[in-house]
Amino acid sequence: MVVTGVSLLTDPAAPIERGTARTVSCSSSRDQEPWRSGVAWFPVVDPARPEGRAHQLRLLLPDVSVDPAATDASAREADLDCDQHPAANNDCDDLRSAYYNGAAESCDGFDTNCDSQRFIPQGCTPTNAACNVSNPATAGVQICDDTAGTLTACTPSAACLCSSAGGSAYCTKCTVDFTGSAATKAACSPSVGKVTLTACEATACDVEVVGATTGWRAFIGTAETGPFTNRVVGVHNVYLEAKFGPMLAPTTGSIGEIYLRLTSASGTTLMPIQMEMGADGQCAPIPNGMGTSRMTCSP
Repeated sequence: MVVTGVSLLTDPAAPIERGTARTVSCSSSRDQEPWRSGVAWFPVVDPARPEGRAHQLRLLLPDVSVDPAATDASAREADLDCDQHPAANNDCDDLRSAYYNGAAESCDGFDTNCDSQRFIPQGCTPTNAACNVSNPATAGVQICDDTAGTLTACTPSAACLCSSAGGSAYCTKCTVDFTGSAATKAACSPSVGKVTLTACEATACDVEVVGATTGWRAFIGTAETGPFTNRVVGVHNVYLEAKFGPMLAPTTGSIGEIYLRLTSASGTTLMPIQMEMGADGQCAPIPNGMGTSRMTCSP
């Protein structure tokens, strides 16, 4: 048997890589001294099997918070960080108690719910007085970059800009066809439409998808048939590919928003796009679009 050592990490945020280990401590209350809950380590490469796969290993220790003399950990749930979210159920990071599936997110640069979502739209109150008339708390939108922990300035939302109060001159909307029964309908997904970038008519922009409201996913490209990605550079217009999963009852008006960030020599602006449900109930396939449907965007 060959025994190899590992280096003990002291930074709780440092990744556990080959040849390193970290102890995980818990505390049952503010007044209690932390106790060692377990150890996680990543073995070094086995010289005899350098091509072999290696996995991170974890050792759960007895819970001494209730019984300091405890010596058996077999009855413990596999909850190394003691956050009441067992690793096998809904704990996406069992080494840090603040991280688990469904954890509340804040714009702090830490992905505590492990959804890998960099951009998070948040409601806010813009300074645009016309948009504040009906619902000040949601008339605006700002984008959290949860990688950097930064927020953009609060700008009017698409719902505000496309309302009579907001002024249609700044409204961009895309209409997606839906099919189904009279009670529930499904989006023709993915759908693609050409979006005019008014702010980029004179000077080409770099364009990036920076978020969408619940249920929507978006990508952009320079041609109707793709390819589609999260960012394109040096363009005056883009083709927007929108995907929507939930079933909806027939409705009019906004069914969500998609957000683009436009960057040019004159600065950076946020472009909200209002998504709406089409009324004809049929999908319009794009030739050579590999199952993609056409949607109408204006202006």
